Amino acid sequence: MRSMTKRSGAFTLIEVLMVIALILILISLALAGASALTQGAQRKMALTQANVLVNAIKTYKTTYGKWPGQDQDKHDVVYNTNASLVILALTNNPRNVQMLDSSAGTITNGTILDPWYSAFVVAIDENDDGVLSFCCTNALYPGVVLTAAVNETVAVISWGKNPFKPGDRVYSWQK
Repeated sequence: MRSMTKRSGAFTLIEVLMVIALILILISLALAGASALTQGAQRKMALTQANVLVNAIKTYKTTYGKWPGQDQDKHDVVYNTNASLVILALTNNPRNVQMLDSSAGTITNGTILDPWYSAFVVAIDENDDGVLSFCCTNALYPGVVLTAAVNETVAVISWGKNPFKPGDRVYSWQK
């Protein structure tokens, strides 16, 4: 009769597959955690960039007595796809005062891009009533409307990772 002895040192196919499955689960959990950390870091970066831009715009107003890009009409203005007008005024101002530093972000085609490579929306209280009311859309995001009424003189908004989800947006006045 044959005796049934178990070979030592070898793993069965099921044991190997279980270990591989466990490793894959751990890797997926690590990647999900890293993704959440990256998104949080991107939101903080967007908020920092937005506040640098707000401060630069306020510095321009203090220095020159008018808002960058301000026309003769006194009303709240939203610079969306034309935010390059504000950036141009900040970077090429008459006294060559440095209004923006590198922490404002990458300037591409005259526009500062957020961490998701979208242009910031800039709203300015040009009538100086202390309330900034605006409504804007963006041709890149059909059907998406951005509205706000805040007690600020300057507001900068990032559309966020997903412009179609309002919770993804980053607002300069929300610290």
